[in-house]
Formats: sequence, C-alpha cells, structure tokens
Amino acid sequence: GEEEQDTEQIEMKTYLLLFFSSMILPLNSEHGISMIGETPTPVMDTVCEGSVTLYDSYGSHTVVTEDVNEMSAVVIERALMEGCGCFTLHSMTNFRGRNCFLRTTGEHSRVEIGFGRVRSVRRVDC
Repeated sequence: GEEEQDTEQIEMKTYLLLFFSSMILPLNSEHGISMIGETPTPVMDTVCEGSVTLYDSYGSHTVVTEDVNEMSAVVIERALMEGCGCFTLHSMTNFRGRNCFLRTTGEHSRVEIGFGRVRSVRRVDC
C-alpha cells in the first residue's frame, strides 16, 4: 500500500544520496590521494625551489636560495629571480637598510632595485 511506496521512495532517495556522495567524496580525500577513475593518484607536495642570482659588473655572480644575513658587500648590476617564492634585497646586514621586494621572476636592473650594494637577502612569502 501507501506505506510500502513511502518506504520504497525513502530507500531510493537514500540509495541516490549514497551513490552521488560516493562519486564526490573521493575527490576530497584527506590522505593525500585523489581518486579519479579507479587508480589512486598520489598528490605531490609542491616544494618551492626559487633563487635570486646577483651579478656584479665584473661578470661574477652569487646564487641565493635562502636567507643570508651577512654578505660581503656585493655591488650588483642586476638580479635574476628564478623559480618560485619571493626575495627581499637589503643594503645593510641583518635585513636592514634600504630594501627591494622581488616578486616576479626574471631580470631586475640595478635601477629597478634602487641601490647597488647588497649586504643581505631574505627569502619571503609572496
């Protein structure tokens, strides 16, 4: 009768809810694996590997990938930022003095930077 139809409708709604939930939930896995299709695909943690290379007028260069709080006075002509992450260049040691925030990859001239003598470099979040 009518009670049997109600039970069938509830069972069908429950089945559909579970069916659609099972299609959505694996995409939001908390275990670092996304389930697309039937083959688990590991989700790689992205490692930010960026650098800034400081070039002087003699053709020498210094590559920086992490904080350097005291450098010998490098008078730079240009800086080349590669990879990900951002950096600040400082005119004094221990991240003091004038500074320039490098947020885009590519080459930055001494004029763009605003000063030539770099004494410390800090890797910062963008």
